[in-house]
Amino acid sequence: MRWKNLNSKKKIIFRCDGAILPEIGSGHVIRDIVIANKLVEDKICDRSEISFVMRRNGVFNLGEKLVLQSGYKIEKIKDEELKWNTKEESERLADLNPAILFLDRLSTELDWMIYLKRKLKYIITMDDIGPGSYNADLAINPILYDFSNSDNRLHGYDYLTLKPLEKKLLKSQSKKSGLIVASFGGHDHRNLTGFFLDILAKKKFSKERHQLIDILVGYEDISLINNWKIAAKEISHKNGIDVSVIVRPEDFIERLSMADFAVLSGGLTIFDAVSLGIPAIGLPQYQHQLQTLKNLNDQCVLFLGSNDMDLDTRHFNDVFDYILQAENEKLMMSNKGPILIDRKGAGRVSSIIADILK
Repeated sequence: MRWKNLNSKKKIIFRCDGAILPEIGSGHVIRDIVIANKLVEDKICDRSEISFVMRRNGVFNLGEKLVLQSGYKIEKIKDEELKWNTKEESERLADLNPAILFLDRLSTELDWMIYLKRKLKYIITMDDIGPGSYNADLAINPILYDFSNSDNRLHGYDYLTLKPLEKKLLKSQSKKSGLIVASFGGHDHRNLTGFFLDILAKKKFSKERHQLIDILVGYEDISLINNWKIAAKEISHKNGIDVSVIVRPEDFIERLSMADFAVLSGGLTIFDAVSLGIPAIGLPQYQHQLQTLKNLNDQCVLFLGSNDMDLDTRHFNDVFDYILQAENEKLMMSNKGPILIDRKGAGRVSSIIADILK
């Protein structure tokens, strides 16, 4: 290992949260696990030299489960000491004394970061648009950014970290499945599933082609899921199509890879779809997702299905009907997507960390 001269500083700490809450969800934790796995795979460090700091109780249990399933240690720190940007949080992180502290959240505060920088050797932030990011040793912003590259700031899809996929999942546009996949994140904050089902209930589909629609849902209240399933069954019976609501499918990415097109929110799944060459309609859960979807719309790899944050039924219907028929445009999107997002970001981040630890 490269760290034999670092004495007690023989660890990387990932500070992230995963929860069934607005603005948090599971995406931060998932991508940090992807980076951790790549570090181990590339023999930059041992699995035992990586740990996570996260809130674990109540709605935050989602993040804890994901990390434990991945085989990494979670440091035993009380949830009340880990509220974002508090003195207690910074002190607990400083006590751990890692070689690298990896912060994954939407915003860090300046004074908070200055304190940590006095205590720790190296700090990396991920998609941090707060003032604290300017005092980090390195800010990596693959999704959210409004600044230029500099010595300590890297941005763009080259640094996007997605789960590795089997080659067989690469999209084949010659194979038309008739499948539409819809998914709106681990927590459907705006009930986009309900909005989409309301759209389907009023649509008339062509009888020339049997339509399959899979709606993949995450960690929601069971009564809400049951209501969605009832609506899907009614739509299927009325319109002569097959609409299924599937809860946390283990073959999520396989189902997505088979879609002719997808209807998705602006979290990590939209990048999975683009990288697989799946044309998509995007609907934002949050304001920062709107910017993600606008950027991808400008790159001509998806259609924005809302009027900014407004869920406009007429606008969505127009976009939905268009993409059903626009075979040439879908083919163009399918070819461009994997070029824009090549799924090699985890390797690039791993190489950066390797250089830091030399």
